[in-house]
Amino acid sequence: MVKQSSMESKMESHQEIKKIMKQFQLYRRVTDKEIKLLNMKIAKLQKMIERSMMQEDNPDEYEVKAIRNFEAEKTKGKLEFVPLDSLN
Repeated sequence: MVKQSSMESKMESHQEIKKIMKQFQLYRRVTDKEIKLLNMKIAKLQKMIERSMMQEDNPDEYEVKAIRNFEAEKTKGKLEFVPLDSLN
């Protein structure tokens, strides 16, 4: 009788282990998918940031006009250099 109960307990524990392993595999598949989705989203965000930074390098109309005005004033001699230290 002792042998049967130990045998039964081994089978039960083996079945429990199989059940736990199935649950773990399912969990692992789900988390792998979630990680892949997160990586894809991060890559998309990085591309969006890179695009927005690239666009900042190109000045808009206002900035182009301000640069032209500055250069015109500079060539006319109407601007003078003031060191930042002197402003304190």
